[in-house]
Amino acid sequence: MIPLTALFVLGLFGGGAAHSAKPETTSVLAIHQTSYITQQSNFTVSLEVANPAGIQSVYFTFCQLSSPLCYLPVSMTLHGSNWFIGTTKNMTSYHGMIVGVKAGYNITILYNDNSTTTEPAVPNPFANLTIAQSVTGEYMFEMTVSPQVYHLTGTIHDSVTGDPVSGATVTLTPGNATPSRTSSTGVYSFSWVTNGTYTVSVVENGYRNSSATVTVAGQDSMKDIALTNDSASLTHNGDKGTGGSLLSLSGPTPWVLAAVAVGLVAVLVLLMKRKRSSAPVPPGDQAPGSP
Repeated sequence: MIPLTALFVLGLFGGGAAHSAKPETTSVLAIHQTSYITQQSNFTVSLEVANPAGIQSVYFTFCQLSSPLCYLPVSMTLHGSNWFIGTTKNMTSYHGMIVGVKAGYNITILYNDNSTTTEPAVPNPFANLTIAQSVTGEYMFEMTVSPQVYHLTGTIHDSVTGDPVSGATVTLTPGNATPSRTSSTGVYSFSWVTNGTYTVSVVENGYRNSSATVTVAGQDSMKDIALTNDSASLTHNGDKGTGGSLLSLSGPTPWVLAAVAVGLVAVLVLLMKRKRSSAPVPPGDQAPGSP
């Protein structure tokens, strides 16, 4: 990290750089940058020129757009015949480059005659890049430090047989609007998952809808989910039944059986009382005075 005033002394930015008429053979043809930058990743800038002849060196410098904080220039070396490429350290190596920070960079081309050209130029000829103006008033190509992303995967299988369920639709909420389809081995996969708590939901014909919660915290994660057959019910042994069994433990069946048993006992008691009252009384058992 270097003071902002030193940058002006070095003439790193377009506003302070000396511009000379560069030969057409050194025209900038393309500029590419890393599309997703996290705190744990580095940042690469690539510049293509028509002809590197006459170029002494190329480097880029980046600054925060929200404060006058700039960092040491990154040297760009020639790759192939006409590409100059430079890569920073991980963003954690630069003070203040945390998630959510917007920054900008510009590229300086130093020619053999010590003249310079700086990109971006206005108007911007590169549709794939956005130009911003920093607090120092310099034009820069924008970049943003984004959250670290991870990989979430798992297997969907039958809860009874353990067999993988292929072709099931798996969704992840929040985020990842595009569902994943399980492979022939029952595997689903989501990329670009940031830290947080998610619900993994599974839908497949012939199975009950199922969901589970998973927390991603600083590393790739796995979550397996078992699906229950939609037509399955448990018997009194806990085995899968054929449906409609009176011995099923599901629902209110045990209470119904108890009520039926009580009713049967009551009926038996009543029948026994009626039988006793209608039976003839032996002569010896008659009461005195009876005919």
